Amino acid sequence: MPPITTQFLKKLCKEKGMYTTPCLNEKLYLHFQGITAIENLDEFTELKSLWLEGNAIKKIENLTQQSKLVSLFLHQNCIEQIENLQYCPHLDTLNLSENFISKIENLSLLTRLTTLIITNNDIKTVSDMEHLIECQSILFVLFALLFFKIYIFL
Repeated sequence: MPPITTQFLKKLCKEKGMYTTPCLNEKLYLHFQGITAIENLDEFTELKSLWLEGNAIKKIENLTQQSKLVSLFLHQNCIEQIENLQYCPHLDTLNLSENFISKIENLSLLTRLTTLIITNNDIKTVSDMEHLIECQSILFVLFALLFFKIYIFL
């Protein structure tokens, strides 16, 4: 798959019945497109939901203009590390299941994140999940096909 271009995005938006003016879209469906990198989304400044599952994305990157993002769906990709999400302060739901992540990290700055779905990754030990202690906003974690509710006692 060639890089995501502005022309590709406009064509896809038109085919899926979305606005061809990028800043008018609150949702963007880029699932199952063979995408290898998150790129050229700078004009999609009003996105609240971004669907990128079922691609070949290796790195979470280039989301600096998606400050209004509430839901991010990156399951079924090739991601190895949780990173570069600090630009999405309103993120509430994050799906990273079926990737190659070996450690939960870099989520504590996401103070509105309540739901983390991280099943079928390479997380093997309790120390791989220790960062969750710092993530006081997370209420639900779906991990290893079990549903945990995290209670924070003050």
